[in-house]
Amino acid sequence: MIRKIAMLLSIVVLLIVFCSGVALAQINYISTVGDQTAGIPLFKEEGKEFKRFAIVEIKGSVGIGADGIVNGADSFLRLQLLQDKDKWLKITKRELVQGRLVVTTENGDMYTIWGLNPVQYIGKIALGKYLEKK
Repeated sequence: MIRKIAMLLSIVVLLIVFCSGVALAQINYISTVGDQTAGIPLFKEEGKEFKRFAIVEIKGSVGIGADGIVNGADSFLRLQLLQDKDKWLKITKRELVQGRLVVTTENGDMYTIWGLNPVQYIGKIALGKYLEKK
């Protein structure tokens, strides 16, 4: 009887550990439907606050996990800087590094996109290759 109780307790503990691991590995998605695209506002750090700087256009799905962007780099199509609202810059190169997406636009400028929030539908941007120091 004691053996059966111990076995049941160990199974319960394993289930709790497994379920906790699944929750920690959860991936949320920002997705579009069919041929539709979506614009996500991106904010740039200026001093101690973030100010709206650009809009990135996506088509498809972007996976966001605890460590940042985990997949969907090819879903990022174009970037529009708010200083030039009449011009969209095609994204020609994409690289996922440490949960951040480093993109290069058609004019050769490089930007880093991170901090995407699938609930608020916003993100952050920095000029150049901007990675956190570990």
